Amino acid sequence: GMRQHDARAVAHYRKAAEKGSIEAMKRLADHYASGYGVKKSPAEQFAWIRRAAEAGDVKAWRTVGGFLRAGVGGQPADGPAALAAYERAVAGGEVAALDDIATMHRYGSGVPKDLD
Repeated sequence: GMRQHDARAVAHYRKAAEKGSIEAMKRLADHYASGYGVKKSPAEQFAWIRRAAEAGDVKAWRTVGGFLRAGVGGQPADGPAALAAYERAVAGGEVAALDDIATMHRYGSGVPKDLD
């Protein structure tokens, strides 16, 4: 049934991800987020999205920043690390992460408050 199909998809994505497929890393992260075909695991979700980021996916850096800012996925909240992840996203052309950086400064979440 569907569950077996999901488990097969996960096995396929894992094999491709371990060979360096960024798309497969992101799909694997999605499966860990939803619990389709694997046991739901925010920590595994974070690990795979971070691998996608480190492999060169700039949008994934924004997601990593969100995880670190909120302290989810088995990570403690880490403002400076979140900011660094958002900055990597922006440097790669993911300008939407500028909004995240602005919000962090506006509310002083993990960074000094800056109202100018």
